Amino acid sequence: MFGDVFLNKLRATNFKADLLKHISIIDTPGILTGDKQVAARGYDFSKIIKFLSNKVDLIFLLFDANKLDISDEYKQVIEILDGCDDKIRIVLNKADSVRPRELVRVRGALMWALGKIMKCPEVPKVMNLNS
Repeated sequence: MFGDVFLNKLRATNFKADLLKHISIIDTPGILTGDKQVAARGYDFSKIIKFLSNKVDLIFLLFDANKLDISDEYKQVIEILDGCDDKIRIVLNKADSVRPRELVRVRGALMWALGKIMKCPEVPKVMNLNS
């Protein structure tokens, strides 16, 4: 459906744990920033995101507390996820790597930036994740 280049990059891992019996986790690669890198990928990432977003129960969007730049491709992914608001969870990764006062500023900046991209009355709650 998405071509051999995509299929050749897929990796699967199985864990024998009852807790995970009905859970599948799909971890996509980091979102690329340059047109050159996107073209070199060899498959249409946005089509894959659209396909998978209709199949999953939850979508975690991770943002690095140390660099909040939301690339054009990440914006495109967020726009593709329009209509999946109930599935989306926003995660601020490496939250423990910034001071508490800076963390408040970073969270505010992230929510402001996402508010301009997401088409929902309120930006979803931002969860902190420590590294």
